[in-house]
Amino acid sequence: MPFSNKRDVTLTIVMDKFSVEIFEDGKVMSSTIYPPESAVGLELTIDAQTCEYERAEIITK
Repeated sequence: MPFSNKRDVTLTIVMDKFSVEIFEDGKVMSSTIYPPESAVGLELTIDAQTCEYERAEIITK
């Protein structure tokens, strides 16, 4: 996915058990993932001088 070269970027990351989608400036990257059964999270590495994030969790039964 081409990434914008803007100074300030907002990424929205949506994931469930088997997929992850990353939205930025009207573009989206979507992928199927196959984590091991023992996986407990996702690690995202950001190369930036500053980074702010907000986490929201939606759980459905």
